[in-house]
Amino acid sequence: MKNNIILRLFTAAAAVLLLCTAVPVSAAEITAEAAAQDIIEYNLKKSGAGSIQQWLDGNLSDTAGSSEGYVMALKKYAPSLDYSGCADAFAAYSESDNFTSAAASRQKTALALIACGRKSGGYLDTALDDTVGKQGLMTYVYGLHLINNGIPGGEKKATQTVKTLLERQLSDGGWALVGKNGNVDITAMTLQALAPYYGKSAAVKKAADAALGFLSRSQQQDGGYKSYGTETSESASQTLIALCALGIDILSDSRFIKNGNTVTDGILKFRLDDGSFCHKTGEGTNGMATEQAFAAFTAVIKGGNIMLFGSSVPALDESALTADSSVSSGTQGGSTSEKPSGGSSEAPDKENTASSGSSSAVGDNSAMQSGSDSSGSSQESGTLSGETNSSYSQEDSSEETAGGSGAASEPDGEKGFPIAAAVITAVLIAGAAAVIIILKVKHKI
Repeated sequence: MKNNIILRLFTAAAAVLLLCTAVPVSAAEITAEAAAQDIIEYNLKKSGAGSIQQWLDGNLSDTAGSSEGYVMALKKYAPSLDYSGCADAFAAYSESDNFTSAAASRQKTALALIACGRKSGGYLDTALDDTVGKQGLMTYVYGLHLINNGIPGGEKKATQTVKTLLERQLSDGGWALVGKNGNVDITAMTLQALAPYYGKSAAVKKAADAALGFLSRSQQQDGGYKSYGTETSESASQTLIALCALGIDILSDSRFIKNGNTVTDGILKFRLDDGSFCHKTGEGTNGMATEQAFAAFTAVIKGGNIMLFGSSVPALDESALTADSSVSSGTQGGSTSEKPSGGSSEAPDKENTASSGSSSAVGDNSAMQSGSDSSGSSQESGTLSGETNSSYSQEDSSEETAGGSGAASEPDGEKGFPIAAAVITAVLIAGAAAVIIILKVKHKI
């Protein structure tokens, strides 16, 4: 009898110990520096390069047209590398028959050239007229990045480009390619372009503050973000880049800490054992997710706006930004009555479905989004890597069109009981069971 009681006590204690030790390793134990270095090591091994310089001169130069995201992030991460060979490769690509027709992708090629040290000449001299506003919202976003980086002709277009973006802001504070509700990825990417003007323009600050409110409300309890109802690493990565561009302390700003989890935690949950990242939990390595995680960690490590490669941006005409009386009253961030003709008809397309080294992923998340502008069937490609993904489904699109992105429409805490809370509850239940056993033992003894 005594042995049986001891066994029962031991079993209860073992159950409590097992529950306590089953908690996953905290993402906070992995630093941004370590995660970024692991991504580099993963890519070096994958490409067969012996150093970052060899990777830059080899694989990244050879794949001009799909490697812009890495090149721009590397310029911030390792600015002392020699980028001249890569610049030559991107220049040659921009003059070749293979140069993409997607306007936002052409803009990213121009941005890569600027990051590599080119200031003018070749495609850079015509990039603005060739692309800005040609194929939807994202061509204004990337066009503004070009303007911010001193591309020829940018000063003349700065105010109007910013004004157009402010007019496209939705009533919830976000931006989107389709529908009336903001999308996390598109909102974060637009903020990245507007960030240099945050402290210089009252109109931009108002819009950005509303967008930050949208992103704060959209954050999940694990620190991450959803797009089209699915939590993805890219959504969190783009948000983190935007927050760093605005100088927000991601470790202390309570607006972007949920249940003790930061946006960095929301990204690291997608980290795989080899240092790469997946698009959704449970999936394998995704090239786009890995690339954007590297950009996000670089933003944390270096601080500031990783999409700026110069020291100054054009001045805005504040009176022109606020002169239009079409700004609706009672809306967040200045949603306006001006909309693309025919409503929000921007939708995903399938151009450039192959991303170097990436697996399938949802079409809207950063580095994949494409869409058509209301002006017709023109295609809009829109993120760091400029690739869309073939797994994007019309079912995903209809959710955004009908009710907005899942992240924006779901209040914090509604989806999923936090793991930490579940573990604590289980521990308390097991502990209570142990106490009951002990009391029974004392009663019998």
